[in-house]
Amino acid sequence: MKQMNKEKAKLERMLLRATDCTRGSINSVCANCKRAECVCLSCTRMRIHRLTYKDSNQKPKFVYIPREKLGEMKRRVKN
Repeated sequence: MKQMNKEKAKLERMLLRATDCTRGSINSVCANCKRAECVCLSCTRMRIHRLTYKDSNQKPKFVYIPREKLGEMKRRVKN
C-alpha cells in the first residue's frame, strides 16, 4: 500500500509540472474495492475522477485526479 501511495504522489507531482495543456480525457467513475461492507458496494453518488490517456506505446494509463485539482485539470484538457 505504501508503494501505491508513493506512485500516486509521484504521478500527481508529474501532473503539476506538466505544461498548461494535458492530453487525454477526464472520466467520472465509481471504483469497487471488493472490501466487505464498503461504501462502494452500495448504490452511492460518491464518484472519483481520473485522467485517461495513452502513453508512447499506445497503452492506456489512468491517473487519479484529486477533487481539489479537478477544475484545473478540466481547463488543461480543454486547452
